[in-house]
Amino acid sequence: MTKRGRKPQDPALKQALVSGSFPKVISMVEDGYNIYEALDKLGIDRTIFYANISKEQKSELQMAKTLNTKFGVGKWYP
Repeated sequence: MTKRGRKPQDPALKQALVSGSFPKVISMVEDGYNIYEALDKLGIDRTIFYANISKEQKSELQMAKTLNTKFGVGKWYP
């Protein structure tokens, strides 16, 4: 265990987990979930997720979130 009580994880495993789940997170955000709810439903730690996605993916995620919250695009808004 590490200093904070977390188990050390394999970096390749973390990258595989994040790379395969990014499209699912985007689609859930577009469907009306917020980012944290989507990550929680998929069972992904948000610190690991954000540490392993690229800047382009972060901006794409931010755009999807903004569209759903500010402009009301998505399934929760008529």
